[in-house]
This record gives sequence, structure tokens and C-alpha cells, in this order.
Amino acid sequence: MILSLQGCMAVGKTTAVRYLQNNAPYINISYEINADIVEEVKRRQLNKNKFEHHLKYLLPLKRKWFYEKNNVDVLMIDNLSKEEMGIKVKEWCDYCIQEYE
Repeated sequence: MILSLQGCMAVGKTTAVRYLQNNAPYINISYEINADIVEEVKRRQLNKNKFEHHLKYLLPLKRKWFYEKNNVDVLMIDNLSKEEMGIKVKEWCDYCIQEYE
């Protein structure tokens, strides 16, 4: 299984991965190396916390593209605590491992 966590900054991707590392040691975790992107944001002094344009224009296109794929699951975690989100992600991973292996 390959799990690709997608989303804006500060939405819980790292929290989900850390939960899996601590509670599902049978899942191998690999991080994307994005130091060059972070450095470019700093160099250009971009405000990474302002993503209104992303939310309004880019995210709907990305969401539509993913929804149209038959090999993509979307796990809605809105309004969940960090713990609840971690549990939900782990449950989904466990289901996929059992279902597809």
C-alpha cells in the first residue's frame, strides 16, 4: 500500500503520520524531502499562512481531479481532534491492508 497524504499546510498530515508511526509499526513511513521548497518560501519571504487563493481556486481543481480517480480514497477528517484523526487514518490503513493483501 502506498499512502500519499495531500492537503494544505497545517491540516494534520504530519500528525497522522506520527500517529501511524507510534501505533502501527507494521506500516513503513517515508517522508518526501521538501527542504528546497521550504527554503524557497523563506528566500522569497512568502507568507505560507495565507492560502486564500489556494483554497478558492487550486484546491477545488485538485479535489475534482482526485475524486475522478478510481484508485483514490478520500478520508474526511474535518472537526476531529488529533487523536480522533489518527485513529481514523489508522483504521482506514488497517482496512486497506486487510482488504487488498
